[in-house]
Amino acid sequence: MSLARPRYRFTSSGDATTILTPGEMTLDRERAVDYFTEQFRKMLLENLNDHIKNFDHYLGS
Repeated sequence: MSLARPRYRFTSSGDATTILTPGEMTLDRERAVDYFTEQFRKMLLENLNDHIKNFDHYLGS
């Protein structure tokens, strides 16, 4: 099992420590989802670009 899912749960709950009420959390939900989605997108693009750049090295072709 990947450690990513527990890490994301920790990160999102850590984000909630600055929120005082469920209403505030509801209002902040979209911002949090947008932020974490963008961070994942950046990481994925970086990894894909690295794989493309080093394709022969990684696959031994």
